[in-house]
Amino acid sequence: MRQWFTLIGYRFVTWSLALLLRLHLQRRVWDGKEDAERVQERLGNPTHMRPRGKLVWFHAASVGESMSAMPLLEAILAKSDCQVLMTTGTVTSAQLMSKRLPPRTFHQYIPLDHPIWVRRFLNYWKPDFAVFIEGELWPNLLSALRSRRVPAVLVNASLSNQSSRRWAFARSLLKRILNSFELVLAATKEDEVRFQRLGITHTEAVGHLKFATPPLDVDTAELAKLRAAIGNRPVWLAASTHKGEEEMVVALHQQLAPRLPGLLTIIAPRHPARANDIKGLWARYDLSHALRSSGKMPTADDDIYVVDTLGDMGLFYSLAPVTFLGGSMVPVGGHNIVEAMQLQSALVVGPHMESLRDIAPRMISKGALLQVPNAEELTAVVQKLLTDEDLRNQQIAAATHALISEAKTLPNILAAMTPALERAEIWKRQQLAA
Repeated sequence: MRQWFTLIGYRFVTWSLALLLRLHLQRRVWDGKEDAERVQERLGNPTHMRPRGKLVWFHAASVGESMSAMPLLEAILAKSDCQVLMTTGTVTSAQLMSKRLPPRTFHQYIPLDHPIWVRRFLNYWKPDFAVFIEGELWPNLLSALRSRRVPAVLVNASLSNQSSRRWAFARSLLKRILNSFELVLAATKEDEVRFQRLGITHTEAVGHLKFATPPLDVDTAELAKLRAAIGNRPVWLAASTHKGEEEMVVALHQQLAPRLPGLLTIIAPRHPARANDIKGLWARYDLSHALRSSGKMPTADDDIYVVDTLGDMGLFYSLAPVTFLGGSMVPVGGHNIVEAMQLQSALVVGPHMESLRDIAPRMISKGALLQVPNAEELTAVVQKLLTDEDLRNQQIAAATHALISEAKTLPNILAAMTPALERAEIWKRQQLAA
């Protein structure tokens, strides 16, 4: 009963906030955080025709989750004649999906969790099966799915001790949300145990979906051009950086440049549009730079090369022998470590890896990943990796071995999901026959 009161309270609050939510959306449009041409999708209004036949709905919050979903999405397409609706909540992820989604798949933005907008979304799309990636859980949306008897699976589910404490005030609501899923596939055994302590019995530890993701695409001709332009210069990459990290990276460049003549630092902001926000750094430090969006290759005179384009990370992980992965020196929680490891770039992260607490410590213990506590240590480690080829190759070999040991993740997920998918097929046939 307490679960119902908590959900009703949440629903009442969201119902009454329609005007504020619309104003919030408009503000995000002005800030460039929403797609002005497609903002109606956030109100549940479609901008794509629903295809005929069975529709499987995948939801992933942003870039990292949507990329993690791709191998599972493709596997389901291969074993079924379904169409796939992919929803995300960010402009960057929508742009990336426009390039990465396979045939029979299309993208829409997820509606905000207002009861009317959720109902509008589900009335139109009528999904036959739903797959949610990781932890973006919206009570109104999931409650509506459950009431419509749409089977849903939560993949890559994790629940840290910290998250458990945050949910303590609404434990009954969390339990009801998780009970909306037919199956909760936990990333680790520890996560499975935490879910079971909540009273969630339909859970199973199957491994982390990130390990099932194929390596990022690499344009080999473009890679050869970049290597020719850079020549024998020492080069390293600061990938997926956030506010506060670029200045740290530029200061690191200033310290290492006298010790490593010709040093080229490549910076790829997590959000490419931020290239304009950080351009003042070059003038402040009197550094020359080039923007990838301008079509220019780095020249011998460039200290910094800024990757302000989408879809190029595979290229630059392959190019750089050493990578610092952003979102880890500031309290963002870290980003996908697997992509750089797959493309054999020795990887360094900062202290904030909360979002990957289930896999980062394991990779650190295996020597596949280095973690540093501060900018000073980052400078020392980047220098060491750039100058010690044996150390670098040792870390890359450890990363390759670690990835091989995690190779069963996708088969485990598919095996766990298959009974639920089959039940959805039976339910669909019964509906059509009725």
